[in-house]
Amino acid sequence: MLNTKHVLERFNIDTKSRFLAVQEVRQVVEGSVDPLGTARNIIMNLIEQGTEFSVTDPIEARMTAQYLVDKAILLGDKYDPNEALKSAAERIAIQRIENPWFFYKPTFGITETTTETRHDVSVEVKADGKIKKGGKQILAQALYEQHKGKDNKAIIEIFMEELQMSKAGATTYLYNCKKASSK
Repeated sequence: MLNTKHVLERFNIDTKSRFLAVQEVRQVVEGSVDPLGTARNIIMNLIEQGTEFSVTDPIEARMTAQYLVDKAILLGDKYDPNEALKSAAERIAIQRIENPWFFYKPTFGITETTTETRHDVSVEVKADGKIKKGGKQILAQALYEQHKGKDNKAIIEIFMEELQMSKAGATTYLYNCKKASSK
C-alpha cells in the first residue's frame, strides 16, 4: 500500500487543501532547474514501483503530477495509483482537445543572446549584434571610468563611436555616468 501522505510531506506539499497542494506542485515543478525531472519524480513516487510511465512534455508531466496529488489527497487511503494514472492520462487527453493552449509553448519574444566581454565588462548581445537593454549603460559606465580624466567632449565622442549612439544619447549617458559615479 502506498503511503501518499508521506510522499507528499517529503515534497513539502500541504495535504490540508487539495487546491493549495495542486498550486504548490506547479510552483515546485516550474521553479525547479529541471521541471520535467521534478514532475517525473513526483509522479514516480505516487505510482506503484514497476509501473511504466514515460512523458517528454514538461507541461503534460506537471499536469499529471498535479492530478495525482489531487487524487491522493482526495482519496487518502483509498488512492489507487494505477487508476489515478489512467484517469490522469484520460483527463490530459481531453484537455489537449478542449484546451490546446494549455500545451502551447511560446517561442516568439525569446531572443537568443550571447555574452561578450567589451572594455572588461560582460554584456549580453543579441543575434543581430546589438547590445541587450541595459548593456549600453553598463558599458558607458566602464568607458567613463576608463576615460574619467578627459573632458566631456572627448568622452561624448568615445560614447558615440564605441556605443553607436547619437550626440544627444551620448550626452545623456555621460550625465548618468557622472551622476552614478558621484554616489
